Amino acid sequence: MSFAWSILAKLGFPARYGGRAQDGSYEYVIIDPQTGKHLATGRGENLEISMCEAAINVSSIIEPNKRVKTLC
Repeated sequence: MSFAWSILAKLGFPARYGGRAQDGSYEYVIIDPQTGKHLATGRGENLEISMCEAAINVSSIIEPNKRVKTLC
């Protein structure tokens, strides 16, 4: 869990637990601090995977070549 938190902290965007999706997976949401809108979400079998997926998804939006993709 601490690994996933450290990846999200490096991105510098607010993130939060989004709850359970309808398929039973965990959902994590990354938010734009200026607008409050969702930038990206991640889903996974557990919370850590959903956090990593959210980090990967937002990094492809803000910096396509960012190293986060290789960390998760």
